[in-house]
This record gives sequence, C-alpha cells and structure tokens, in this order.
Amino acid sequence: AQTMHAIGQVVDYQMGDLTISVTVMDVKTVWGKTRIQITPLSGSGSQWVNIESLSNVSPTNSLAVV
Repeated sequence: AQTMHAIGQVVDYQMGDLTISVTVMDVKTVWGKTRIQITPLSGSGSQWVNIESLSNVSPTNSLAVV
C-alpha cells in the first residue's frame, strides 16, 4: 500500500485565483489517485482534495508518495 508522510504539514491549496494555507489532516488513495484531507489555518471545516491542487510543499517534508 502507498503511504504518505504529510499529515500535519502546512501547504497551500489552490482554488482558481485563490490560495489558502491549510494543514494536511489525512491521506488516502481512491481509484489510484491520492486524496488529501485539508483544514484551513484560519476558519473551520475540512475537505478532501486531489494532491495536484496543493503547492508550496516543503522539500524536506514533500508530499511525494513513497
């Protein structure tokens, strides 16, 4: 199984022209695609998104699937 070492990492979530700083809460693979559960640093709620919508990933804590 694929695992990801990203939980707790702060990354940027891109939605159109909007960029939101979020914390990675969980990771799963669905139909061969990596999905990330995120929650905003400010505000409330959480959402599952595709890994491709995340940016500003730290090179020392990358979201690369290992």
